[in-house]
Amino acid sequence: MTLSIILAGAIGFILLLSAALKAFYAVPFIGHVRQLGFLSEKPSALLAVTFIEIEAGLGTALMLNLYTFELIPFTIGLIVSLTVFTYWGITKGKIKDCGCYGGLVDVSPKQTYILNTGYSIILCLAWFFKERDILDSTWKTVAVIATILLFHLSLKRSSKKPLFSIISFKEQSSWNKRWIPLQEYQSPQLIFLLDTRCEHCNDWIKRLNALSPNSTINLLG
Repeated sequence: MTLSIILAGAIGFILLLSAALKAFYAVPFIGHVRQLGFLSEKPSALLAVTFIEIEAGLGTALMLNLYTFELIPFTIGLIVSLTVFTYWGITKGKIKDCGCYGGLVDVSPKQTYILNTGYSIILCLAWFFKERDILDSTWKTVAVIATILLFHLSLKRSSKKPLFSIISFKEQSSWNKRWIPLQEYQSPQLIFLLDTRCEHCNDWIKRLNALSPNSTINLLG
C-alpha cells in the first residue's frame, strides 16, 4: 500500500508540475494544440486550457491518494493517447515536440516516448500494489477542486501573457550593452524580441527573413 502511494504520488507530482509550467504562460501550449489542426482557434484554446486544469486536478488527486484505484487506469490511458497524438503530429510535420512542459523544458520526441513509457510502467505497478479505498477524506476532494479553480483563474491571465515577468528588462528601460554590442554595427538597428514557442512570433520570423535582404536597416531578432 505504501509503495503504491509513493509511485502514484510521484507521477501525480510530475503531472502537477507539467500543468504549472504550462499555466505559467499558456499561449505556447494553446498554439501547440492549434497546430494539430483538429479544431478551429477558439475551441483549440478552450481544449488546451481545459486539459491543463484536468492535468492539475489529476496530479493533485494522485498525490493525495484520492480515488487512485479508478484514476490510475484513466491516467495510463491519457498518457498513451497523448503519446499517440504526439507521434502522429510529429510524423505529419504539424508539431516538433509534445508540448508537455509549455516550452519551458526542451524534451525531444524520443525522450518523450521513453518518459511516457516509464510513467505508464510506474502507474501499472502502483495500481498492481493498490488496495481499493474504502473511504476518502472530504478535504482531499476539496483540495483537488481548489487546485482546479486556482489553475482556472491563473489561466485567464496566462492565456494572454505570463503570470509574471522573468525577463531582465521592461518597457522604456535603458539599453544594456551586454545584450547586443550595438557599437559593432555602423547602420541603424531594428531589434525584435521574439520567442520560438510563440506561433505569432514564428510568423513574424518568416516575414522578417523575407524583408531582411532588401532592408537598409539591420534587423536583429
